[in-house]
Amino acid sequence: MSDHPQTGFDQPFFIVTWVETGLALVLLSARCFTSWKIVQYTGPDLILTIITFTFGIASMVMATVGAAYGLGTPSATLTNNNDKDALLFGWTNQFLALIAIGLGKVALVAFIDHLQKHEAKSKRAFLWFIAGSNFIVNMVAAILVFVQCSPAKKLWDERIPGRCPGRKRVQTFGYIQARALAELILWNQTEMWVVFIVSCMPPTTAFFRFAYRESASRVSSILHRIRTGEEV
Repeated sequence: MSDHPQTGFDQPFFIVTWVETGLALVLLSARCFTSWKIVQYTGPDLILTIITFTFGIASMVMATVGAAYGLGTPSATLTNNNDKDALLFGWTNQFLALIAIGLGKVALVAFIDHLQKHEAKSKRAFLWFIAGSNFIVNMVAAILVFVQCSPAKKLWDERIPGRCPGRKRVQTFGYIQARALAELILWNQTEMWVVFIVSCMPPTTAFFRFAYRESASRVSSILHRIRTGEEV
């Protein structure tokens, strides 16, 4: 790294996405508590959710390492090696985030399918078709990230001779080849965590009801002891 290294730790994409990660962790913890302690049911939807979160954390680790090399800062302020490493970790982050987005939608449908197991098979099949097709599109986009250039290393090192004919295909799948990779990371990471958070909210309803009842009971007990003069 350079003598005066530039980092992306103070960039909006880094701050916002880690706040989203913290919220996702809280909801995942609540969901696990609900499944293991309240409803005592661990279905495929929870397993898929944990796998999704694992991919999400892995993508955030890549974003963090990329930020350490200057991801999100002007290329002119970075050394060639730092610029190359920042792009490498940035694109790896996108690869993992796209997989997490697809898995998050599948996890949500798995939860809905569990609730609607007595519904008509056609409705359930339609839900799985939507989730499956979205997952396939995300997987194709994730693969295209690393095959858009030949050789693949040219994706993060423009000094290497080669071509990037696959960038047009990436654009077709809703992806853009932007100079400011940080904006792309912010967009995909936010989509990833929004999908994850939305998939966790319905299953955690029981947890929040449980937490409310427990809190209300404790407060009521404390107030009763205060009124009767007992030690709290």
